[in-house]
Amino acid sequence: MNKFYLSVVLNSVIGRIQTQRNKIGAIQTNITIPSIKNLIIPIPPEPIQDKIANEVKTRIERAKELQEKEKQIVEKAKEKIKKIILGEKKI
Repeated sequence: MNKFYLSVVLNSVIGRIQTQRNKIGAIQTNITIPSIKNLIIPIPPEPIQDKIANEVKTRIERAKELQEKEKQIVEKAKEKIKKIILGEKKI
């Protein structure tokens, strides 16, 4: 089984709902081995698992790139606003 695929499934909405239902304890929650055995995890053929895992990795990487680009745009905008406020640049 593709470990990244398993991680994706367990961190999906459905995976989280299942683990939330099976948690025990109030402050430090745990999940028991019998509860883990009862989780419903779709297990497609390994090539499909790999394809899903690769697609998720690609999208995560793209999201990181977009976040970095967004930070750069925000910083440039802050600099422009600062220069306008200080009278160093005209509108």
